[in-house]
Amino acid sequence: MISSRLLVGQAVVTGVATVIAVRRGLPGAPFGIATGREAGFDAVVGYGTAVSAPWPVVAGLWALRRHPAGRWIAAAMVVGQLSEPLLWRRETWRDPVLAPIIVGNLLLPASMWLGGSRNGSGTVEG
Repeated sequence: MISSRLLVGQAVVTGVATVIAVRRGLPGAPFGIATGREAGFDAVVGYGTAVSAPWPVVAGLWALRRHPAGRWIAAAMVVGQLSEPLLWRRETWRDPVLAPIIVGNLLLPASMWLGGSRNGSGTVEG
């Protein structure tokens, strides 16, 4: 089971990041593949932006939070963020707004993925 606190944190980061991406015009381009549309369009249709996960992925994570598949959705979110060319630009890490968002987009789902679920004995399952 994925922690509710991590899920809420991811939802908040995704919401804030989406607003920032739309305002700054940062459409998604995972692995360099872009729709050619504006960030607002990408966000609404569920493609995500350069700094926010697609809302259907976040919704799927919520829906599968008690299922082992939820951990793999979280892993896919880490891969998705790492696949964005924006992440690899030096100026991105100097931006006081984008840098913490990207860190959240990496650490929150990584914690969900690696954390697994805990049974009553305190050992990790899944």
